[in-house]
Amino acid sequence: MDQLLIWLPTTSFILLTIIIRLRSPSWAFPPAFFGLLWSVLLVLPLVAAPDYYHSHLVPWLLFSLLLALWLGAQLGFQLADGGAGADSSATYDIEVNDRLVGALVLAGTAAGMLAVLYLLATTGKGFSALFSLQSLVLTGNEYAIDRYHHGIEPPAIARILLAFTYAAAAVGGVFFILLKPLGRMICLTPFVPALMYTAVLTARSYVLYVLFIWAGAFLASLVLVHRGSVPFFTRRNVVMLSMGLLAIVALFVSLQMSRLGVVSLDYLVLSVERQKIWFLGYYSGLSRWLESLAHHQTATGGGMYSFAGLYDALGIRARVAGIFQDFLPINRYEATNVFTMYRGLLQDVGLGLALALQFLAGFVCAVSYSGATRGSLLMVGVLAVFYTVCLWSHVTHLLNYNTIILAYIILAGALVFLSRSRRHAELP
Repeated sequence: MDQLLIWLPTTSFILLTIIIRLRSPSWAFPPAFFGLLWSVLLVLPLVAAPDYYHSHLVPWLLFSLLLALWLGAQLGFQLADGGAGADSSATYDIEVNDRLVGALVLAGTAAGMLAVLYLLATTGKGFSALFSLQSLVLTGNEYAIDRYHHGIEPPAIARILLAFTYAAAAVGGVFFILLKPLGRMICLTPFVPALMYTAVLTARSYVLYVLFIWAGAFLASLVLVHRGSVPFFTRRNVVMLSMGLLAIVALFVSLQMSRLGVVSLDYLVLSVERQKIWFLGYYSGLSRWLESLAHHQTATGGGMYSFAGLYDALGIRARVAGIFQDFLPINRYEATNVFTMYRGLLQDVGLGLALALQFLAGFVCAVSYSGATRGSLLMVGVLAVFYTVCLWSHVTHLLNYNTIILAYIILAGALVFLSRSRRHAELP
């Protein structure tokens, strides 16, 4: 009976996703993408972590959010595109100043390298520490202790510099497919300082931010290039996604071992078990919270759980690591403080206004989708934000972090500037 209660709304969510896709130009259309992503995120924990607690309230909540997003997108698409949909047979020129794009990306990469050097300087270690496994493990262990036991955050200067690296990742993702081989290599350079910064701090979020920001921007650029009819399930895409997921798992396990300060087979097994909670515990975390008394309280956050960094900067409420400090059990022995972005949204505004905001998001994204199919770089930037927020939604709201907000402000300025400094580029 319990399984039926869970799989009924889950199946309903998947069916709604299929209906949306049949009425959309591509899986990249915002509601279709949201539905596809969360279909995977709903089913995966049920199959891979059956010992975790799962509630039927989660898929019903996601179903209502998906429906609101689709209705908003339907209205936006009708107004922006007249309901005609994307015409993939139409042709137009895409222009890009490849040298200027390369310069902007390299500038952001250089800022990230400066952040790494500054970070190492604050520890009294030199750049050579990155090339010694023993030194790197010890440094990571020291930073893990400082962060999780003493609440010490990386220097503000380093974090500000990283915002430019995030912006470079977004620019690189947008223009990757539009550039020649050398330009494409440059578009990947923001990953270098992100990996180094992550290795020093043993904090996986930094490289994941770059990865997801780049991926979201790249997907948005495909809407531009393919006029909205984006091919999704190709053999190349499936292989690349599989390799990317394996690389993420390997990186997470390595970082966990570095945090512990020990490299051994026993700790490898322990590290794998710890990562399972991060990858699959979000469903259980949100399930426990929805079934607790917390969701019956009046929504009084007013944005402090969805834009925690801004509230912290304004001195209204200090942002804590992980946004939420309470840990809820996911099975008999383990607990999590990862509740997806939707706990914060519900605590901020409540379910009714959350659905209204989701409707508005669908409207804006559909208008942006239509604009991107007509060659608007700024609309590509809006889509990039949507895709990246979705990709991070199983963890928390991405715009909780001021460096990410600053990065997208920089991206908007760069796209406006680049749209005025364009040169012809052949479609790939």
